[in-house]
Amino acid sequence: MQIIKKQKRDDEHVYIPELKDLYLKGRISRREFLRNATLLGMSFAGASAFLAACGPTPAPTQAPAPTKAAAEPTKAPEPTEVPAPTGPKYGGTVRCSMQVIRIDHPARYSWVYDANATRHFLEYLTLTDG
Repeated sequence: MQIIKKQKRDDEHVYIPELKDLYLKGRISRREFLRNATLLGMSFAGASAFLAACGPTPAPTQAPAPTKAAAEPTKAPEPTEVPAPTGPKYGGTVRCSMQVIRIDHPARYSWVYDANATRHFLEYLTLTDG
């Protein structure tokens, strides 16, 4: 028996360079590039790295200009009372609902949904091989 070994592939799909060119020319969107590149076998990380390299360089930001007004100290808010911890509320009613189905005989159930309606109170007395 011959074991098939995975061969390392460094080449990319022949359509990937064309996709890159279409994205650089603005003919396809970022979403379309990511979709097609990943469908052709390019990793999402690789496609994202390519898009990040193609993106515009962020403009350097400037520090905000200092204000001339004197800064006034802020006051701490007044403390408020902490409400007493409460536990879960006991009692009450749990209501469940489902579609009303025809129950004439358990052997005539057409789907698992039918059995779910009666499983909690009907016991299986026989097993049938379908």
